[in-house]
Amino acid sequence: MQYFYITDDNALVLIHSFEIQKGQRNTFRKPSLGDDVFHRGRLLPDTFNLSANVLAQEGHTIMILDEDFNIYECLVSSVFVSHGYANINGYVFCHWVVDPQDQTEAKEKMEQAIRVGDQGIRV
Repeated sequence: MQYFYITDDNALVLIHSFEIQKGQRNTFRKPSLGDDVFHRGRLLPDTFNLSANVLAQEGHTIMILDEDFNIYECLVSSVFVSHGYANINGYVFCHWVVDPQDQTEAKEKMEQAIRVGDQGIRV
C-alpha cells in the first residue's frame, strides 16, 4: 500500500512508510469482596508512525491519503530525524473516505506523485 502526504494546496507527496496501531483497552484489576474483578478501561487512541522526507512540528496536524482513498487526519506528537528521513509519531484522531466524485482527481494526483517521487516537503 502506498501513502501520500496531502499538502496545504491539496497536492500529494509520496511518503516512505506509514503504519497505524489500533488503540486497545487497558484492563485493570479491582479488588472486590475477596476476589479480583477485571475491568476494561477507556479505548486508547490509534497511533501512527510515519517515515518520510517531510519536516513536521510537534502539535501540527497532517493528513495522509492511501491508495484506497482513505484520509487519515493525524496529530504529530514527536519528530526524530535520522538518515535524511523524519520519523514522525502521533495520534490518528479521525479518518474518512474520499467522496466518489473526487476519486478520479485523487487518482490522477497519486499517479503524478508517484512519477515525481519523494522530493521532500516542509510542513
